This record gives sequence, C-alpha cells and structure tokens, in this order.
Amino acid sequence: LLRAGCDVNEVDHAGNCALHYAAIDVNVLNLLVNHAADVNMTNKVGATALHEAAEKECIEACKLLLAAGADPDQQDKDGRSALEYA
Repeated sequence: LLRAGCDVNEVDHAGNCALHYAAIDVNVLNLLVNHAADVNMTNKVGATALHEAAEKECIEACKLLLAAGADPDQQDKDGRSALEYA
C-alpha cells in the first residue's frame, strides 16, 4: 500500500490513523514513521498513538514513538497524557 502511494495519515470515522492501529507493533510503527506518519496526530477523543501504546503497555512502541518526536505531554480531550494511560 505504501508503494502505491497510500496516505499514512488518512483517518477513519473515529479519527484514527494507521499509527493508532499499529500502536503495539513496533515493526509497523517503524515503517509508518519512516513514511512520514504524524506521530502527534490525534483521533476524535484526542488520543495519539503514544496514548494507545501506553494504554496497551507496549514499552518498545512507546520508546519508538518518543524517539520519533511524539509529545509525551500531549493530552487527550479529558486532559490525560500518555503517562496517565499507562
């Protein structure tokens, strides 16, 4: 799909992009980040991929997202950061 030119930042009805769904798969996350995925993109509830990875306790994914520039202080619509999801 990436070779065909798919937009890695395209969102679904809930505002989730590919990073939100790949938040527990470090290999897919790495691929998406290397194809200019926006690591700070929020969904309709204000959660980022880092929020999702933290909630699922995927430490390696959190490390990758942080290294790629994810904002650890970004809050969802309820004012919770990724740390509060963990």
